[in-house]
Amino acid sequence: MQGYQAAVGTRDYVILLDIRTKRAYTEVQLLTPDYSVRSLQFQDQLLSCGSGNGWLSFFDLRAMDFVEMELSQDKGKKVLLDNHIEVGGGWLDTEGFYREYFEGVAVHNALYAHCWDPGLHRLFICGGPLPMGLRGCYMGIWQDRKS
Repeated sequence: MQGYQAAVGTRDYVILLDIRTKRAYTEVQLLTPDYSVRSLQFQDQLLSCGSGNGWLSFFDLRAMDFVEMELSQDKGKKVLLDNHIEVGGGWLDTEGFYREYFEGVAVHNALYAHCWDPGLHRLFICGGPLPMGLRGCYMGIWQDRKS
């Protein structure tokens, strides 16, 4: 893993660290402004980043670049997503607080936790709405049809 042992997520960057030397190796500029990292996971030479805007992206530590994601759709077609997976709406309580402050506003789910197998054949993501006061949840499981 090229000496990286930890990663710290911020609003716009992921900072890769070597905790033995207490040194930051590099800052990875995230895909969009206000990406807001909410979850991170290392696995071999791949770092996955879950965001506050409903995106999950994968960063190749050898190439120092984001991985282009290709996922199967129904009818065997392939679709290329712009270096990220975007999750759906999940469940959102649209009563009370939502109705008073957020009605008519798009609310994305933050990705608070995620995990995947080494071959990227299975992926689990969970989260919920980011704004404080809103109630809701999101859970998604993907599995490659070949596995």
